Amino acid sequence: MTPPSVVLTIGGFDGSGGAGTLADARAIQLNGGYPCAIVTAVTAQNTKHVERVQPVSSELLRHQLHCVVDDFAIDAIKIGLLPNVECVDTVTQHLGTGRLRCPVVVDPVMCATSGTRLIDDDVLDGLMDRLVPHATLMTPNIAEATTLTSRSIKTIEDAVEAGRQLVDMGCKNVLVKGGHLDADRGTDVWCYDEGFETFEPAARLEHSVRGTGCMLSSSIACNLAQAKSMREAILSSKEFVLRAISNRHSLGQGTPLTTLGIQV
Repeated sequence: MTPPSVVLTIGGFDGSGGAGTLADARAIQLNGGYPCAIVTAVTAQNTKHVERVQPVSSELLRHQLHCVVDDFAIDAIKIGLLPNVECVDTVTQHLGTGRLRCPVVVDPVMCATSGTRLIDDDVLDGLMDRLVPHATLMTPNIAEATTLTSRSIKTIEDAVEAGRQLVDMGCKNVLVKGGHLDADRGTDVWCYDEGFETFEPAARLEHSVRGTGCMLSSSIACNLAQAKSMREAILSSKEFVLRAISNRHSLGQGTPLTTLGIQV
């Protein structure tokens, strides 16, 4: 029996299971991969709001990385919440050792769905200067792409320009997620060195679930670990997220959660 691909997720821990490393791990498993998880911050949150974010120490983060990387052959990496510069530096130092030669998907998490800011103000420079050169793909939403490029994004054309700007800044591929586009809600824009492509949603759903950004980027990482092309990985992952949104329940009092893959 062929063993599954090993996908390492690096990000925050959400005890409610809707986002962060728990959501990443579910997405990786549902896409046929084996998840390993490294925690950059412990959060106190639920389906309604984020109450507190506590970054782990750089020493603990370094030990987590060492233990996992020393034992597993990592086939892909998904990076989510990096709450401070120390976390950015620790992760990029490991990426720079040459031991992790695999696709790296960066989901530049900045704010929770509730609007709570999750990162220190000085993290962005570290992301762009030190992390982006290691990224195979970056998956910002409209608000994140706006922050990273200092560009107003209202249309698909704006999203293309923002994506091209991030490619020019050193990222090999950029997927600007269009779920919050004013003019064309739901169309994603994939930019790369040779050009760009747009992906319209297969269906327009009025409702959403928590953690769709986490699940999309983790699914893409898993598909890349399985040697799919970037285009195949994106399309397959968009279909996966659509299924996740379609299988949702209000388990808490706030935003619904996906129950995809749970047998009842």
